[in-house]
Amino acid sequence: MIVSRMLAGLLAAGVVAATLSPAAARTPEPVAPNRIEATAKYAFSAAVAQQKMKGLWASRATWAGDHAKDVTFVYRDPSRFVVVAKGNVAAVQSALPDDVKPFTSVVRAEIVPMAGSPADDRGGWTGGNHIVSTNGLGQKARCTAGFAWKSWDTGAVLGSTARHCYEDPSSVYIDWFNGTRLLGTRTQAGTGTNDVLLLRAAPNTSFNASIWLRGGVEERIVTGAGPNLTNSPIAFYGRTSGGGGGYIREREPADPGVVFTDAIQVRPGDSGGPVYATYTNGTVQARGTVHACLCADYDGDGEYEVGEVFGMFFIDAGYSSADLRASIYTA
Repeated sequence: MIVSRMLAGLLAAGVVAATLSPAAARTPEPVAPNRIEATAKYAFSAAVAQQKMKGLWASRATWAGDHAKDVTFVYRDPSRFVVVAKGNVAAVQSALPDDVKPFTSVVRAEIVPMAGSPADDRGGWTGGNHIVSTNGLGQKARCTAGFAWKSWDTGAVLGSTARHCYEDPSSVYIDWFNGTRLLGTRTQAGTGTNDVLLLRAAPNTSFNASIWLRGGVEERIVTGAGPNLTNSPIAFYGRTSGGGGGYIREREPADPGVVFTDAIQVRPGDSGGPVYATYTNGTVQARGTVHACLCADYDGDGEYEVGEVFGMFFIDAGYSSADLRASIYTA
């Protein structure tokens, strides 16, 4: 089979216990806590809670002082904020601003699973979530959620996936779910080669300025968007492949906004996932949206195994931004 770019083909049909040896009688040393729970549930609206969460992260150098370096992440669930710290949990909790302290848990990074998982998110919606939609014929589209975007016209924070995930000759895919929970509803689609679809969040939910990476076991804050330079490193997350990395090779001259990488292994179901660059401070920058694979189904089994995938096409975030009149949503 001729190697070709496959668009619709990207749709997807520890805790360690330890014992201590007996020792001579002595006064035990205090044990540093791994978790300090919130003492109350907040009653803020989703919009206000999102703003407070962002403020907590952005102002950590002010309120945490010398312990700001210990704060690695902030997220929220429907009733509390969670500050993840790599150490000094008690000191971080003590330094919390008074207006959020009762509603904030502080958890040591090694023991927290962050905001659930890509298959069953428990907080605000995170880029990389596994999403599914069903059309009027009972057929399902399984794709990956991308970055959150902020509309220039309305200020609304919107989720995203690949536009081709909802295009169907019989019935468009409108409502998208994460597990059993309604994540959002199709609200705007890119034009031309901008293969990006925007989603309005389900009632009483919101989209995070963060994405899953490292196979979906880690969540990172998104700090902005950046340019896609030839030969620069790039990575992605997708529900099927679990993510991967490589290098940018070129832009497609005939397709504005389409960027090609070397042998990054994207597969059906990864469509719409975030394409990003990582930084040593733990944050990520948006680079684009998974679009298609350069692949060939040599054995005709409808799958793309090792040796049948040769690279990834993705849509440049800057190109999508101009077309959608929206910017990558940041913390």
